[in-house]
Amino acid sequence: MKNTSEQIEMLKNLLIAESISQKEYDEMLRIALLKSEKNEVEQGDPKENIGNQESFTEDYANLSKQRSEIKTNSTIPVIAGLMILFLLGLIVFVTLFIQTKAKLNLSRNNSTENNEIIRLIEEKEQKDQIIQNLEDQLKQISEFQPIFGSNLDFTNTNSAGESTNSNGKKCFRQSAIRYIYTSLNIHCLKPGKYTLENRIYEPNGVLKRTDGYSTANATYEEEVELSKGFNDVDLSGWGSETGGTYELGNNRVEIWCEGKLLAKSYFIVR
Repeated sequence: MKNTSEQIEMLKNLLIAESISQKEYDEMLRIALLKSEKNEVEQGDPKENIGNQESFTEDYANLSKQRSEIKTNSTIPVIAGLMILFLLGLIVFVTLFIQTKAKLNLSRNNSTENNEIIRLIEEKEQKDQIIQNLEDQLKQISEFQPIFGSNLDFTNTNSAGESTNSNGKKCFRQSAIRYIYTSLNIHCLKPGKYTLENRIYEPNGVLKRTDGYSTANATYEEEVELSKGFNDVDLSGWGSETGGTYELGNNRVEIWCEGKLLAKSYFIVR
């Protein structure tokens, strides 16, 4: 019997350690019991044999209960671990989903901003090209017409030498005229020094001239220095200290430069 008990104890340990299966344990236990029963029958007391069978049956029931408890106790941590892993996986999934969505939104925003930047760059390049074309055209124009004149006006000085336009910039009393000064605006494409010709015509169309002072085609000439862009130019006066230089009627004035007419206008003498 001692050998049988040792065998059963060893089978219990193997089963608990899961070195053998339940089926293998049952089969090996049955064989051990049969051998023990056979030995006891041969040795004597049937009552003792019955007691040993009951003891084996009780041991087997206790062992099955213990194994069930072990399985139950080991199942709980496994389930808890699986739930923890599931929650961790869910958290990771949600985090990755949020990050991916944020990256997609950022990518869309960056794409929109990049498209806007590209559009602005293209617009700037187009405007720069237009400006460059205009500058090229102005450069070509400046080769044959470097300056343009406008807003031709006049100022009178009276007998006291005071500038006066009592009757306006284009109408003067004959008795009050001493010198008529001419002013105009000149837009210059090519900066430098230019000789302006002031041509004053009498009401009958004759060019006013003074021998030894006037040129063949102008009442007088004057050199001016012009910067690029708009220039306000005041030319010298034409007349005399005693008056009587200008006849009654419309006096036409033209400003020329290098054979090209810049501006023209008139003033009235009454």
